[in-house]
Amino acid sequence: MADLQFDIPHSLGKAEARRRIDGGLPKLAAHIPGGGTVDPEWLSEDRLTLSIKAMSQKIAAELEIHDETVRGTVKIPMMLSMMAGPIGEFVKTSAEKMLSKPTGSFGRATGVGHRLPRPGWDSESPRTQSEMNSPLSTRTL
Repeated sequence: MADLQFDIPHSLGKAEARRRIDGGLPKLAAHIPGGGTVDPEWLSEDRLTLSIKAMSQKIAAELEIHDETVRGTVKIPMMLSMMAGPIGEFVKTSAEKMLSKPTGSFGRATGVGHRLPRPGWDSESPRTQSEMNSPLSTRTL
């Protein structure tokens, strides 16, 4: 089992960081590429465990909320070890997005609402379907 650790600095204070993370949890499962489930459990006021199930595998994650940082650990089973980097990055990026936006805005507005990254996707200037399918498009990525 591979353990990945990360720290996310913030200036929200412990209570606001917890509120934002807690507010984003119900939407997290919808953003797992290929589908999956997320079962959160608050073990204390500042410690959250996540049981993430994807591709018939269980991934355990733990977040510790501190006044100026959120420390995370992701435990990835051997069967998914080849994807450890992207899985760890998904958990870290999801937590960063929940911290950066007030409760209720996790999702499309933050760019997480797509199951897989779309090359050239820019929320400021979305492409039309014909532009995305055309190999001769003059728009730059």
